Amino acid sequence: MSGVALWGSAVILLAVGVLMNALVLLNGAYQLVTGKRTLIWLRRFERHATKGAPATANDCVLQGASRMLTSVANFFVLGSMIIPWLSSILELTGAPQPPPIASWPGLADAYFAFLLGCLAIGGICMAAAFSLRQRVRYVSVDDRIPAPG
Repeated sequence: MSGVALWGSAVILLAVGVLMNALVLLNGAYQLVTGKRTLIWLRRFERHATKGAPATANDCVLQGASRMLTSVANFFVLGSMIIPWLSSILELTGAPQPPPIASWPGLADAYFAFLLGCLAIGGICMAAAFSLRQRVRYVSVDDRIPAPG
């Protein structure tokens, strides 16, 4: 695979990932602020994906907070991987590379501490998001299932 195609596919993959994560963050912020189900142009997708909707406005807020924490965790985990990812792409394409990080005293240790910190914060955010997600009560939105009562 040529260097241009490799760079192009890597940039497109990164851009799509950041865009999708930003969309989840925006949707969570909308739910958190308004207490409504989801952004209007995502309701059809959510209806088909989950077959359920939050039961109350409080459940919408909990779901929105969970989505925002998940998105923040993704940014922390994936953002900390950008430097090794770019270094690997540079190496594969044969582009000139900076000196290895291990040759700079203290920088390798600082980056390792940064990476561990990002992964720890991401893990804490994911655990908190999971905890919030478990508290959300859902009602069915599938038209084939009759409503109770």
